[in-house]
Amino acid sequence: MRFVNRDRFLHAGITAILAAAGLLAAGINCARAEDIVATRQQNYRGTVKAVTADGIQFELPGKGVITIPRAAVTQMRVEPPPAVTRGIAAYEHGNIREARQNLDRVVFQYQGLDVDWAMKGLLYFGRTCLQGQDLTAAARAFEAFLKAYPESDLAVDARLGMAEIELLNKNYEKALADLRELAAPFDAQLKPPVEQVVFAAGAYLGIGRALEAQQQLPEALDAYLRVIALYPDPKAYPEALYRAGLVFNSLEQFEKAERLLNELNDNYPDHALAKQAEPVRQAAGARAREAAAADQP
Repeated sequence: MRFVNRDRFLHAGITAILAAAGLLAAGINCARAEDIVATRQQNYRGTVKAVTADGIQFELPGKGVITIPRAAVTQMRVEPPPAVTRGIAAYEHGNIREARQNLDRVVFQYQGLDVDWAMKGLLYFGRTCLQGQDLTAAARAFEAFLKAYPESDLAVDARLGMAEIELLNKNYEKALADLRELAAPFDAQLKPPVEQVVFAAGAYLGIGRALEAQQQLPEALDAYLRVIALYPDPKAYPEALYRAGLVFNSLEQFEKAERLLNELNDNYPDHALAKQAEPVRQAAGARAREAAAADQP
């Protein structure tokens, strides 16, 4: 019996050691990599804690927190906090609520840090707030982005967000002026670079909405048709079909209305706008067939 107990004791001890080793390995694997911020004089290794107007607050192991002026920084490698990584991934997969919950925790802590994830996190947070109709929080995020990253290629997206806020607040003239300024660079080029199609589509879709709200229907229609013909961004295209179809219907051009709404229904059957447009699509089709029959000799 003593040998059996001894074997059990040894087995339990080994199991405990292996479990502890496993936990230790897991802890090592999950540990956040150190951040590196370089200036001309020195390389700092530690953890970025925040970014302020004065500079980067940097924690040196065992030495406390120092502030490194941003102008002095020549290079950096800063690991994103897990909440930012989760938030960016959630947004890019369409999980808007999860994205906001994660980004809301830390995103303003890193505004102004010149790394891709800090820029995306701040911009995506503004977009999640906009989709949730929290216009105050959205404006705060977009304004912070434009202040911190005025030269970024993503600044156009932040400006589009601000124009969207003006549209939702029914400040149509202000929105229209801002959107036309954003659209101006695309007027002179038939096909913008692929990565800019989303911005061109957003600008002209917004222009159409602002004009439609002011009952300038032919002008609004021109903007929507420009999106359909030149800037078929996957997010903007269904809305452009929907809005152009409804404008054609209002202008009593029923055959054109039906054609666009048929495309919306055929290619995006699960889209909320396709379901919303269904009564208009059917009515426009009926009116188009009536008109065609009346024209028969």
